[in-house]
Amino acid sequence: MNFLYLLGPLELSRWQNNELRYSLRSLDTVFKYADIFIAGPEIPDFLSGITHIKVDIDPDLGKYKNMQRQLLAAVKTPDVPENLILMNDDFIMRSSPGWNWTPTVTPWPDPHKKPNKWRRSVIDTRNWLAARGSVTSLCYEGHTPMPFKKSIAKPLLEELLAAEKSLQFRSAYGNLVFDGGVLHPNAKRADPDRWPANTPFWSLKGRPNDKAKTFLEEWLSKPSRWEKSNGEMASCI
Repeated sequence: MNFLYLLGPLELSRWQNNELRYSLRSLDTVFKYADIFIAGPEIPDFLSGITHIKVDIDPDLGKYKNMQRQLLAAVKTPDVPENLILMNDDFIMRSSPGWNWTPTVTPWPDPHKKPNKWRRSVIDTRNWLAARGSVTSLCYEGHTPMPFKKSIAKPLLEELLAAEKSLQFRSAYGNLVFDGGVLHPNAKRADPDRWPANTPFWSLKGRPNDKAKTFLEEWLSKPSRWEKSNGEMASCI
């Protein structure tokens, strides 16, 4: 398996980048073989044995277009494999999905709720899809890992970056490539006891609470193979 993380400036982490540490530790408990790629301006100094695709953040662009720039840099890198699983640094995995990496779908955000930046971007993506003829589009924004092919992603990312509005890659890619998906609720939860049923995925809140931290520290106490205690340094391409 090939996992691609998008990582912003390290100082933006509200938990000293332990979100990524425990995400990787969770992968290490599930997958015997896995390669890790991280696209972003920098990586935490505790990492080893991963590949870093260095991408600076453009302060004139918003969060989502910067993430798409990071994705585009990764898919344009020859040494990055064709088949990838797109990750966020706060995705935690309990097991490999029993549905063989069929992507997950979730209900669209309620357009009547007060729009934050994320909700506005998701709604704009739905409208963008409708303008392209995707009348029955699905939402792939459930805060879960997503499989994709870099050769298909490259032209789509170029189109999304050229768009006036900030759009979401996952839903754009999912509706243009996949035929449906596995329906389940949004995986983002503050409380580990509310890990969504019948899914291996859990996504941390932006500021993990003490209960979530303690749960991860106790469950995933063993360093992963991608931490420096295991020797190999990270490479940069």
